[in-house]
Amino acid sequence: MTDIASTPDTVRRRLADCAAALWLDAGPGAVSFGQVSARTGVQKSLAAYHFPTIAALRAAAADRVLSDFRNRIRIVAEELAAYSPKEASGPRIWAQLAMQALGPQGHGLAILEVAFLALDDADYRRRIVRLAASLRRCRELVSPRLARASGQCCGS
Repeated sequence: MTDIASTPDTVRRRLADCAAALWLDAGPGAVSFGQVSARTGVQKSLAAYHFPTIAALRAAAADRVLSDFRNRIRIVAEELAAYSPKEASGPRIWAQLAMQALGPQGHGLAILEVAFLALDDADYRRRIVRLAASLRRCRELVSPRLARASGQCCGS
């Protein structure tokens, strides 16, 4: 079932990518060795070798979802910086950028699901803290532009 030329890193990446896609499509409960094996063509035993538990597979999926979301936020922050302060304060721009950040597959919902899982799992909590730090950095880049656009003084 698995391509002989596939390296362990390639197989692991394919499994994690598939698990992330399942998570985005149907939530964390949809991530199973059976589903991932069926979709990737990787035998269940090989999937279990790379991810010894379903929790490990879901953690890899959460990493992919969070990484993709962080990249989307970075891109949106860069695009927002290209607008003039007046343009950047318009609701149409914010709505467009928010939809772009959430992505076509509903990353916002997936992020909430990861956050709820973090209530019971210290590893997920660390991932959420890193994501929150990234979002804070984006806000720090954007906030002064918004303050100028709305006529507020940045120092007050």
